[in-house]
Amino acid sequence: MKPALLLVVLLMGTPGHTQNLQDLPSKLPSRYGVLGLRPRTIDSDRIAVDKISLYSPAHRAGLQKGDLIVAIPPYRIRNTDELNRCVQSYAPGDTLILIIERAGQRLELASTVSDIRHLYYLMAEGLANKPSALIHSVPTGKSGPGEQAAHLLIEREHAIGQLDSLQKALVFDAGRYGSACRLQTVNLALNNPLSTGRIARTLTTKFASGTTLADHLMHAARYLDLEVSHRPQTPPEKDDPALSFLLGPLSASNQLTNQAFAALSDAERSELANSIPDLIARFGDTLLLDEGDSTETTAHIHTLRLAKKIELSALFSSALNLVQLTELDALKSLRHRIKNLSPSPVEKLPPDSSGEFLYAEYTPMGWVLIGDDGPNFYGTDAAVIVD
Repeated sequence: MKPALLLVVLLMGTPGHTQNLQDLPSKLPSRYGVLGLRPRTIDSDRIAVDKISLYSPAHRAGLQKGDLIVAIPPYRIRNTDELNRCVQSYAPGDTLILIIERAGQRLELASTVSDIRHLYYLMAEGLANKPSALIHSVPTGKSGPGEQAAHLLIEREHAIGQLDSLQKALVFDAGRYGSACRLQTVNLALNNPLSTGRIARTLTTKFASGTTLADHLMHAARYLDLEVSHRPQTPPEKDDPALSFLLGPLSASNQLTNQAFAALSDAERSELANSIPDLIARFGDTLLLDEGDSTETTAHIHTLRLAKKIELSALFSSALNLVQLTELDALKSLRHRIKNLSPSPVEKLPPDSSGEFLYAEYTPMGWVLIGDDGPNFYGTDAAVIVD
């Protein structure tokens, strides 16, 4: 091969940035940049791309699973710690160059740098800029024995400065997502790291002290930052007290459920019901929703967007209306009341149903059926069956 041609081949096959690469300094500024990739270690001197977040800067730059990361000029990158520290030294909006090796070839890819909030953009979609007010409280008086012991240890070890730095770092990190993206109890814990034990103890005590399903629902709503009315909503009474007792809470619950799903079309409701199981299964298997291929991840993103349209406060209120019918005293009262109902005529029964019924009516919720003593066959879908 002629010398001039050899020189051209060498220049084309070796990116200019690979010349004079430096070791990464031990100290770099932290500007909290992210690319949206997960590396894995190959050996003591090499790392590869293991996972790329969909729609992330790394995805847009063209990185692929299996790419070996060689350098971010002017620095040679040898392990995951160096990669993380180097990327974090860039500010969101900056552009860096990645030198990678793919199928034996060296490539240079330019990638912008993002921040956590934009990388996990789905968290903030549809949320208000300001966090909701705390609608539950965690005791803030005298600190507990654990906190007092921690403070004494910190003072003894002259680590007050480190504690202050930790608190500032946690507050800053919480703000990177935006406070509206986190539950207020979590924000409270991040702002007061030594009080996390007291916060957890308060939460567990509240749930342990609850004696009814309604208690647990109310506690759950509060810790999900939802404002939920504890007073059940009951529509106008029916002529028969037994029907009012049963249909009142059911009708109120149905109205609130429709309110909760009002932003979803019928097709979207059906789609959500069908796709939620796959999303839960993926999260249960891996604790990550983007662990599958891009088609699966795109489907999960769509599912989450549909789910975020649900008005959770109305859904909790709907559940509270149903709960009143599950109490033991309520069930005993219902059993006593329905004995006074007159049997429904056969012509009022739903299709494919047989036997003796004390009540059969098609309501906005669907069929409401109350079976009499003796064998009954319920041959149709129903909103409520009391047998």
